[in-house]
Amino acid sequence: MSSTPIKASETEPNSDTANDSGAKKNTTNDREILERLSYGVSHDLGASLRSMLRFSELLKQRASDRLEEREIYWLSLMIDSGKRAQIMLDAMLEYSRLSTRMPATAIDLNVLIDNVWRDCCAQYQNQFPDTKQPELKIVNTLPNFTGVAEHWHRFFSNILLNAILFQRKAEDDGCQITISSSSIGNNSSISIEDNGIGVSEEQRPNLGRHFWRGHAEQDYPGVGMGLALCERIGQLHGGKISYENGIASGLKVVYTYGTD
Repeated sequence: MSSTPIKASETEPNSDTANDSGAKKNTTNDREILERLSYGVSHDLGASLRSMLRFSELLKQRASDRLEEREIYWLSLMIDSGKRAQIMLDAMLEYSRLSTRMPATAIDLNVLIDNVWRDCCAQYQNQFPDTKQPELKIVNTLPNFTGVAEHWHRFFSNILLNAILFQRKAEDDGCQITISSSSIGNNSSISIEDNGIGVSEEQRPNLGRHFWRGHAEQDYPGVGMGLALCERIGQLHGGKISYENGIASGLKVVYTYGTD
């Protein structure tokens, strides 16, 4: 497969007209304002939230012998909700910071995925030491990219961890993931498919929504921002994500890029 570099640029079309230039400038200004607002909300609200959590935990530790059982339960709920809110704020801050202002470099996708996979497996093994380890198969040599390496590390980390975690509870075959690449005309694609629980066709449009969750947190953890981050990374590099059926009715994530 021939290697096609991904554009490390915004997806707005270029134009020489004054009106289009002004519109593009306004779009850039609006994005910068949104980034500053998101950072301010995440930073300042996060500081208040951390203080609330710290004193709630301190109260639970020091006053638990004087509190009724239901009052301790209420405190525990408040602490758990605060921790989840902190995770959501951190995810919002990470999303707002995604930008092509970061330096673009040449990326060997085969090396990057190898590093990401080792991190994912180590994280999974620490969390589920008695579970069968996931298996990864790379069908063909993957292309090189030109882009923000930090973005692509996050991109593949999110997708691979989702594939590992969103598995059937009693799956004899364990987690199986396949990565492949292909080219049609001027377009190329990278596909990551798994044999997990999958997502119904009706629900697939929701996968890239911010903070969307299709399952209860006690069944499958997370705040629902992983694929939203991936879709934004894809847009920043001139491509898009689509979703299809994967192995054994699992999920297949396809990143497509090119000139068409």
